[in-house]
Amino acid sequence: MKKQIYKLKWIVNPYRRDKRTGAVQPVKRSDYAQQLFGVGTGWNK
Repeated sequence: MKKQIYKLKWIVNPYRRDKRTGAVQPVKRSDYAQQLFGVGTGWNK
């Protein structure tokens, strides 16, 4: 069998409002989410 070569092309939908293609900015965590991450799941106890 012949090996297939794939070419991927990154496109941005023309209806998208921001037209950004790079990395997104980090979102600030809420106090509630910070508390949950601080407590943990308790699986490794």
